[in-house]
Amino acid sequence: MLSRLLDAQGMPRERALWLVMAGVVTSQLLAFWIVCHQQVERAAVRHAQVRQPTTQDCGATADRVCAARAADSLQMSDAGR
Repeated sequence: MLSRLLDAQGMPRERALWLVMAGVVTSQLLAFWIVCHQQVERAAVRHAQVRQPTTQDCGATADRVCAARAADSLQMSDAGR
């Protein structure tokens, strides 16, 4: 296969072919980055949603039981990471 891409001295045969191949590789890397970035954003939103109800359950009350439950649930969610 390399004999089709390279001549006897190891130089590329067609510059346009190499440019197309570089474009394909670049587009694949860009697509990979976009997918990873989107997954990280979704995970951050999901993580924020999991933490949010535990702190809102207590509301305006200063109940010790409620605060203890919130602390326990936070420790459990942190241990799951």
